[in-house]
Amino acid sequence: MYDTSLKRKWDNEAVMEYARRESKAEGKAEGIAEGMEKGMEKGKAEGKAEVVRNLIIKLGFTDAQAADVAEVSLDFVKKVRASLKEE
Repeated sequence: MYDTSLKRKWDNEAVMEYARRESKAEGKAEGIAEGMEKGMEKGKAEGKAEVVRNLIIKLGFTDAQAADVAEVSLDFVKKVRASLKEE
């Protein structure tokens, strides 16, 4: 009976350890996926900002023209123009 009791205890501990590892791995995978998604969004925004900067500086586009060509909002273009003035 003592050996059976120990075996049940060890089996239970093994099951709990496995569950902890699995949940940790799932959490890590979700965190990586979320981080990648945020990074991609940030990269896209930075790329669009660069396009808008070039349209304003190199081609002299108005805010409305730059927004139309870059397919961004007029507010986004105004923010980029404001950051150019700060520089």
